[in-house]
Amino acid sequence: MTVLAQPPAEPQQLPEQVFGPLSTLFGWFVWFATLLAIASFVATVSMIVWQRRSASSTHLLEEAALIRICIASAILSAAMPIAQELMR
Repeated sequence: MTVLAQPPAEPQQLPEQVFGPLSTLFGWFVWFATLLAIASFVATVSMIVWQRRSASSTHLLEEAALIRICIASAILSAAMPIAQELMR
């Protein structure tokens, strides 16, 4: 059996023309996602507090939504170390 292709012996680095803009773009994306997660968390907590204080509210937002947002925030907070490992 003949092997036609093999992975390189050592990992190859991306050229600086590719790595620089890609790193910048990914960094901006992580910051945007983090800010969005924080804003959604604050908005959700505010709505839950408002619903609990208002006797006539329709309970549009459940506590399960808060749990989902907390899980998403945890995943987003883990994105930066994962990205740093991938960019090495």
